[in-house]
Amino acid sequence: MTGRYDRVIWLDSDILINGASPAVTEGVPIEKIGATDEFTFPTVEGHRRIYTQLMQDAQSVNSATAGIWQSYLNPADWHADWGLPRRARSIVQAGVMVLSPNHHRELLEHVYHSYEDPGGEAMNFEMRPLSFEIQERNVLHVIDNRFNALLILLLIQSQIQLQRGLTQAEAAELVRSTFERNYFLHLAGLKTSMDEFLPQLLQIA
Repeated sequence: MTGRYDRVIWLDSDILINGASPAVTEGVPIEKIGATDEFTFPTVEGHRRIYTQLMQDAQSVNSATAGIWQSYLNPADWHADWGLPRRARSIVQAGVMVLSPNHHRELLEHVYHSYEDPGGEAMNFEMRPLSFEIQERNVLHVIDNRFNALLILLLIQSQIQLQRGLTQAEAAELVRSTFERNYFLHLAGLKTSMDEFLPQLLQIA
């Protein structure tokens, strides 16, 4: 079964695909794993601004949560917070991955059998050890961030810029424009507020 397919595309179930998107496999060497680097989304500076704000907001409420947000400011810290060595330079966003069964089956099985989940959703389930092992084996091929546009971070970024919450119309426009200018829209972290966005998502799906 290993050699039946040259490529496997992993997509989280909470992703909407823009029909005008190019092939996510384009330019990804067969021996590499194509994935986005969350540390650079929406930009390196934007990422830092978002997580600094989240950390500051949490400090007076829950110091443990503040520590988790702080770890996102440095990929090495993000992995170390899980108990991994502080060697990684990227945060591999595992919601979208371009894989080759012939080259990457052993890596995936190794992560599955070698690591236990220490903290569930707050610690990203399997994403941190998978990110670490991908980089340890030097098989990461960073793909365009438009293949994994994290809507929740863009919502937070807009709120920071406006210094207030978004109105329903503003949120709807952000959902629409984000979908139009990206390839894959990722709804990670939004399950508790999906009722708010469902009408807009149904229109663009």
